[in-house]
Amino acid sequence: MRIWITPGGYRIIRILSGRSNVFLLTNGEKNILIDTGSPFKWNKLEKRLKNLKVNLIDYLVLTHTHYDHAGNSKSIKEKYNAQIIVHRDEAALLTSGENILPNGTNPITRLIIRLFAKRFLSIAKYEPCQYDYLVDSALDLGNFGFNAYIMHTPGHTIGSMSIIIDNYVALVGDT
Repeated sequence: MRIWITPGGYRIIRILSGRSNVFLLTNGEKNILIDTGSPFKWNKLEKRLKNLKVNLIDYLVLTHTHYDHAGNSKSIKEKYNAQIIVHRDEAALLTSGENILPNGTNPITRLIIRLFAKRFLSIAKYEPCQYDYLVDSALDLGNFGFNAYIMHTPGHTIGSMSIIIDNYVALVGDT
């Protein structure tokens, strides 16, 4: 795990890294988890949160709803009583546990997706989960106890979002 301190004194802790990152943003009283990792990383995520003595996650921000970012949403909501924040354009994907594959950026990736999309989508399904907050273009986290905001940054997916903390650092799911 790696820890950064922002100019405003918030701690950003990278809980998981690799294919996708999971971050914990804390002000010492409230916790925001950014993304969850894939379902097969649940045990590792749970263990690291326990080691940090995290018993409550106030909010879960999903940068987007691909399985490797939202795959443990239901478990986080149930175990840590988290309220889930997702972009409006991806809310239906979260509540169904579905993924949408990108088209591919070159002929080789387009061919791979065309050949293996159905198999991948069946493997990448995750437990459906209900959201609590929907984001359109932005959401100020000042009322949540943080000098931060969420902004819609479409590109990787139609509902991709980034979290800007202290106007200093941006946490982005996939670019």
